[in-house]
Amino acid sequence: TPQRLICVPNIQHDCYGRECTATAHEHIREEREDTSRTRIAVKHKDQMHFIINLYALHNQHHIRTAVPQHL
Repeated sequence: TPQRLICVPNIQHDCYGRECTATAHEHIREEREDTSRTRIAVKHKDQMHFIINLYALHNQHHIRTAVPQHL
């Protein structure tokens, strides 16, 4: 529930470690609609490997207590 929410961590996909590539294409949206123009996008190899930068967060102590040390 929202009342139990302690902090919101910034989590990024580990593209470097998973060797993700910028080979996908996506339509550029303008005013909530797809245009005919496209741009290169990152194609992630999976949706399971992420990074949390604890040293850049003001709430790192909350995250350290919630995540096991071996992770």
